[in-house]
Amino acid sequence: MRGGGVDSDVAIATALFLALLAAAHVGDDPDAVDRPLSLFREQQPVIGYPLFGLLVLIGALHLRTYYRLGLDRELFAPALSMVLLIVVALTPSPAAGHTLAAFVLLGFVFSWYALRLYRASSPWLFAHLAVPTLLLLATEARSYGVWQKMIVVYFVCAANIDCLLVTGRLTLPGPDDFDRKPRRRRREKYAPRVIWKRNDRPRQ
Repeated sequence: MRGGGVDSDVAIATALFLALLAAAHVGDDPDAVDRPLSLFREQQPVIGYPLFGLLVLIGALHLRTYYRLGLDRELFAPALSMVLLIVVALTPSPAAGHTLAAFVLLGFVFSWYALRLYRASSPWLFAHLAVPTLLLLATEARSYGVWQKMIVVYFVCAANIDCLLVTGRLTLPGPDDFDRKPRRRRREKYAPRVIWKRNDRPRQ
C-alpha cells in the first residue's frame, strides 16, 4: 500500500503528545488548565519541552510523508509550518516574535486545511471553518490557554487525517456522496391472474 507505515509513526507521536498533555493537567495546580503551551515550557520544563519536542516531531513526520510520496508541490505548507513551529519553540513567551509566530502559525495551518478542503469540494469545509468558534463556545471563552490547547489538538488530529488521505488509506466523502437522491421504486399495477371466469351469458 502506498505510504504504508508512514502514517503510523505520526499516530504514535500524536498518542504520546496527547498522553503527555493530559498528564500535564493531572495534579494540584489550579492554573494548569488555563496555561498556554509555551508557559508549560517555562514553568514546567520537564513537561513543556517534551510537549514542544513531540509537536516538532509530528510536524517533521508529516513533512516526511509528503516528501516520500513525491508531493513536491505540497511541501511548502508543511515546511513553513515547521519553521514557524520551531520559532515558537525556541523563543521566550514574552517576546514579540514568539507571539507573532504563534498566531501566524495557527492562522496559516487553519487556512491551509481550509484550502485543501475547498480544492477537494468537500462539505467538511463548513465544519472546519466552524471549529474555532465551536471551541470558543465549548470552553465558554474561559481563557486563551484552554482554547489554544484545544485548537492545537485539533490541528494534530488533522495532521493524522491528512497523512491517511495522502497515503490513500482514507477518503473523504465528496459532494456527490451527499447529493445522491434515493431511487423511487416503481409501483407496478396489481393485476391478479384470472384462474376461473364465470359465464353469465344466458343459455340459448
